[in-house]
Amino acid sequence: MWDSIFLKHILKNRNFTEEEIEKYINQHYTQDIKIPYFYSFLNLVKKSNSILIVGDYDVDGVVSTSMLFFVLKQLFGNEKKINVFIPNRFRHGYGLNKNTVEFIINQYRGKIDTIITVDNGISSYNEIECLKKEGLKIIVIDHHKPDHHVPKADIIVHPHFFDIGYGYLCASGLVYKLSLFLLNWIKNNETLEKVFTFLAGMATIADVVPLLEDNRKIVKKMFGLLKSQYIPYPIFRMFSKAYGKETIPSNSFHFSYIIIPRLNAPGRIDDPLISFKLIYKTIKQSYTNEEEDIETELQEIENINIRRQQIQKKILDKIIKNIQEKEFYNNSIIIPDYIEEENGLELGVVGIVAGKISNHYKKPTFILVKRGDVLKGSIRNPIDGLDITDVISNYKELVIKFGGHKKAAGLEISVKNFDEFRKKIQNSVNLKYKQNVDLELSPYFFTKFIKNIDRIISIMEPFGENNEKPTIKIEDFNNKFFNINNNYLLIDNNKVFISPVESLISIPENDSKIFLKFNKIDYKGKEKFIFLENLSVQKETNLSNIKINKILFVEKIYSNSIHFVKIN
Repeated sequence: MWDSIFLKHILKNRNFTEEEIEKYINQHYTQDIKIPYFYSFLNLVKKSNSILIVGDYDVDGVVSTSMLFFVLKQLFGNEKKINVFIPNRFRHGYGLNKNTVEFIINQYRGKIDTIITVDNGISSYNEIECLKKEGLKIIVIDHHKPDHHVPKADIIVHPHFFDIGYGYLCASGLVYKLSLFLLNWIKNNETLEKVFTFLAGMATIADVVPLLEDNRKIVKKMFGLLKSQYIPYPIFRMFSKAYGKETIPSNSFHFSYIIIPRLNAPGRIDDPLISFKLIYKTIKQSYTNEEEDIETELQEIENINIRRQQIQKKILDKIIKNIQEKEFYNNSIIIPDYIEEENGLELGVVGIVAGKISNHYKKPTFILVKRGDVLKGSIRNPIDGLDITDVISNYKELVIKFGGHKKAAGLEISVKNFDEFRKKIQNSVNLKYKQNVDLELSPYFFTKFIKNIDRIISIMEPFGENNEKPTIKIEDFNNKFFNINNNYLLIDNNKVFISPVESLISIPENDSKIFLKFNKIDYKGKEKFIFLENLSVQKETNLSNIKINKILFVEKIYSNSIHFVKIN
């Protein structure tokens, strides 16, 4: 009963409707396939003689391209030529742009009659018009926001079109549903459904789309496979090598910070076909049970990832120094000075750098690299209520090209327009970063919450974009202690600790107390923030110089459960 009450309050405070709350709590794994143009897709493919799939170089693009390529090869590989082209970030740029179109026409003229774009194409109005003049049929599978006009493709598979009810899906989610539809014509499809579920869940985490509705179903089902000890062997090998021992990933952190960065690395600074080959071999090996040589790709990916980390650190240090020296952090949108290109690889890591800086300052951040007379770069936005593409569109007369999501976008702008663009946009929005509180609890109800926390977390997982760990505010924290399941959280002038709570954390038998370790931070010389660094077993803790009533908020009081606790 209590778990349901707390969950409903959390979701209601997140502005869920009653119907959405019931769906969230009672959500099941049934995959609903009702996209109306799947038969149109199948009929057009049947009429084609030779198909070129044009993908993208990130994890979402590589996974969705691999899944679609494998399914079409299984269905039509004996009667049609099916090819894959994944643009190289440095030679071709992103997606179906002018360079890519010229390459396709020169390379494939007279050899293909159909192009399927995956994870790109929705903003390529002129490029698709050019390809149509070549007599090609065009299918666009994409989830990004259209730039100006919707392209005149033969079929567009997009989550926001025709009110199909899948507004949150990334490209891999769309291809996953399309693949489930096409699996009806493939033998032994149960194995394929498993590996596709795993890969689509991984790509959904990678693309940082909201973990709600069908996205949440897909990722939750992926973690269900992991709990049953299912994992495709190449992904198991990659994770085990990086982790240092043979083990299975168990949470979103393992994917977001260990597996996904490695799969993304080739597309960032090298050749994305390396990751494509590994993912394709993953599907093929899972389906046929025949061993594939994957060690070459795994070692290449690991080496590339090490190089990526080195390049990223150098740029991050340089940008932070620039932001601090010129106090760009005082603006509502952070746009530091652009980077002069040195080795041609900077553009591949600026998205990560923008993400780290935006998360640190809690503000939208633009990171741009100079290439000739043009600046290219990435934007990351941590503010839930702000669509960064809408902000850019207000100044589109100064921009060559832009596109993406409300929280992540790409941008091209002339060097001569940079100063004017930055001046206009850096204080164009009035941002007040506010951490929403999901629950305000008295000590009595906080005790109830802790007793039901395992059930609450099991329903809410997996956590991610738009489905964050719950934020709890404790009222009357100055009480002497909380009784937590016959254990105690004790507070006095010198110590804050709880005695062992086995359901939350594994406690060594010889230790009788767990201490909360705090760091005191002077933020811009104004307010004192005390952050909870970790929950650790210690013999002693000296907090004599810290007064409890100075605590404004505490991060990760239970690192696997509550995101942070606000204290009066």
